[in-house]
Amino acid sequence: MLRERGGVFKTSVIIPLLCLVAFSLLFVGCGEKSEKSAPQKAIEHVEEKSTTASRGANLSAIDAAIQRYTMQEGEPPEDIEQLVPNYLRSVPQDPEGKTYYIEEEDGQARAAVR
Repeated sequence: MLRERGGVFKTSVIIPLLCLVAFSLLFVGCGEKSEKSAPQKAIEHVEEKSTTASRGANLSAIDAAIQRYTMQEGEPPEDIEQLVPNYLRSVPQDPEGKTYYIEEEDGQARAAVR
């Protein structure tokens, strides 16, 4: 119970102060944080590594199909769809939804992603 001081309760100061403290405690930790937590960083790192590994494996498979195609056909494919179905079952799906294609670099056809 509030104590009387000079005949007037100090509720005009205490109640708003208590409301402010309660409001502050209620919303502590809510909203966006500027720093990511360690588990969030670890998950993002694993996802990035997984994406890189998956994309690398896809590019290697396409490169191998390009080489087989070139050896059998005598010239490299102009379009990645030429590799399907004899050299690849289907064009792989990129983990980030990008598109694989064939580019020529230094006179060599190779797989690339955009």
